[in-house]
Amino acid sequence: MGPLNVPGVEERIDPSTGRTFYIDHVNKRTTWEDPRQVPPAACGDAGRARRALPHPLPSRAHAIPAGH
Repeated sequence: MGPLNVPGVEERIDPSTGRTFYIDHVNKRTTWEDPRQVPPAACGDAGRARRALPHPLPSRAHAIPAGH
């Protein structure tokens, strides 16, 4: 898949699993699901709840510094 190009979203790798996860700096959330593949109908609070991580990421992976 091409560049992320989703405003406010950053792509990272979880060092413990090697899986890609995404940080939504606007909504202060993390997800395993690629935001480029989320159907429009899944948007909104219900969609975000379905996409939430089943367990927390390592603390350094999901800590979002203020102002970013």
